[in-house]
Amino acid sequence: MRYYIHADQFYLPNGREKGGYLEIVDGKFGAYLPTIMMCCLLCVNERHVASS
Repeated sequence: MRYYIHADQFYLPNGREKGGYLEIVDGKFGAYLPTIMMCCLLCVNERHVASS
């Protein structure tokens, strides 16, 4: 299963990124994406989780 976590900023190996989404694929970190296109967006305790 694939999920996307939204945050105001991410600290990545190549530096800090403001905003965007972190991909989670089968329970493992995937790519950082500045935007995502089509998905189902869930709001859990004021945090956004998207599922493709």
